[in-house]
Amino acid sequence: MIAIAIVIAAVTGGWLYVVYGQVKSAVIDEQADSVAAVVNAHIAGVKGSDFASKDPKYVASVFSPIWTAVQSPEYVRMKVWTPDYTIIWSNLSELIGQKFPPFDELTEAAADKEPEADLESQKNENIGERQYDVLLETYVPFIDADGSVPGFIELYQVPTELNQQIAADFENQLPVPIALALIVFGIFAFGFHLFLKKKAAPATPAAPKA
Repeated sequence: MIAIAIVIAAVTGGWLYVVYGQVKSAVIDEQADSVAAVVNAHIAGVKGSDFASKDPKYVASVFSPIWTAVQSPEYVRMKVWTPDYTIIWSNLSELIGQKFPPFDELTEAAADKEPEADLESQKNENIGERQYDVLLETYVPFIDADGSVPGFIELYQVPTELNQQIAADFENQLPVPIALALIVFGIFAFGFHLFLKKKAAPATPAAPKA
């Protein structure tokens, strides 16, 4: 029974791991759409050509008002990217002009033309965010009139509320796998009990021969 309990616990643990991943992805995707709505509400005057401008003052005049409008204790950083992984504006000025190796989020946002978000620990482009262990990074593609994606606006978000939502949604999913694990264990335990009872029962004496 101990071996059976270990197997059931391992299977249940694997199931819960998968469930947690699904819950986390769903909450992050929902938050990505929310961040995209915040960004899109403040880019009415932005044009696709603005991402290609070589005039730093002009670029700042286009994108810094967006940061002014959205910044809060929740949103701690904004970066504007071009498809070649170059930052053309950020509220952290030392990042402007830096180019980074390709990374998945920007590539996927360009391909899907949908916001891409992930909870990220520190990586190369996280210069200036060292005081945070983990941030939610959301890349919002700017879709031009011709359907192209000339750039991206990224917001960094402190994930306190996001983590609380993930924990709450995961907790709501716990009863089913735990209940099933207990039921399966109960069935095995009952079957094992019947097996031992049958094994321990005295053998019926054979009828005497005539």
